[in-house]
Amino acid sequence: MAEHLKREIEQGNALCEAMSPQEREENKATWWHPISLAKAMAHHPEHFSPVYITLVFAAENAGTVDETLRRVQKAMAREWRLLADRPADEQHQFLSRPASLPWPQDWQDLSAYQQIGTLTLFFETFGLLLISGLAPLRAMELVSALLPTNQSAEFLQVRQEIEEGAPLLAIPVERLDFIPRYAKEIAGLGQMKGCLESALHDVAQLFEQELEYRLQGAL
Repeated sequence: MAEHLKREIEQGNALCEAMSPQEREENKATWWHPISLAKAMAHHPEHFSPVYITLVFAAENAGTVDETLRRVQKAMAREWRLLADRPADEQHQFLSRPASLPWPQDWQDLSAYQQIGTLTLFFETFGLLLISGLAPLRAMELVSALLPTNQSAEFLQVRQEIEEGAPLLAIPVERLDFIPRYAKEIAGLGQMKGCLESALHDVAQLFEQELEYRLQGAL
């Protein structure tokens, strides 16, 4: 599989390099976009889950692929530890969830493990994107893909309202019921102090600690 990914990326690079100046002018908005690792992974859904692909795509946008892959490896090791006792339990699959399974539609469709895992990766990725220099609205667009369909739509609606002038972390963020109040308050305080990125990281660490605690009791 690694050879397949390498070959597809190299072919994308070669295609870009082979384009003539006229072709580049005709496709000036996209010609310099060779196939990315996330796009190559998306061609093989039997091996890479949607969450995994989304995290790699966000990392490529942020320039944090190495750090993100280390983070994903740690999360997957934790998931494998949980699945060792429940090898056939789809409710305990998140990063290893097959792409053939339908994407969750609502927060209530997730198990306790999937909910906390989602929040951990959501806040970690959001913080990494901001640290890398991405604009908050672009970062919100990317991390929304980590959420179930209904919550993703809610979050993108908040993004739209912020784009139209609403505060970044107050109302309308308050109505995002799937995010615990303490997480909103920590993030809001970080926004007020001008350290939103570190506040998001702190929230992610709290969720990760809760996940480890719950794993000790097998959720």
